[in-house]
Amino acid sequence: MVEYDQEKWFDLYSTALVELERAAITGRISDARAEITIRLETLKQHPGLHKVEYQAIQDALNNLRSLEREEERMAVEDKKRLLQESARKLQSVASKFQNGQQENSSEG
Repeated sequence: MVEYDQEKWFDLYSTALVELERAAITGRISDARAEITIRLETLKQHPGLHKVEYQAIQDALNNLRSLEREEERMAVEDKKRLLQESARKLQSVASKFQNGQQENSSEG
């Protein structure tokens, strides 16, 4: 057991790391960052102490940044996929519309 594993920042950070719902991950990351900021302010009152926790916080912030980058990458991929699906659907509708127009003009 480490000295900081009972701290609220560590709990929120751990929750962010294991969050599976993409819709919730940004909020989890934000909550963890906010609590880390609060903890850092508290630790400033005791310079030189809690070196292990300071390092853990730096590691946590690096991991949260990586998690954010991955989430951003996945969001971009989702947007591309949705745009491609929409384009295919529009092409399908346009094709049906054009075929209907051609049938109407050949009947007339």
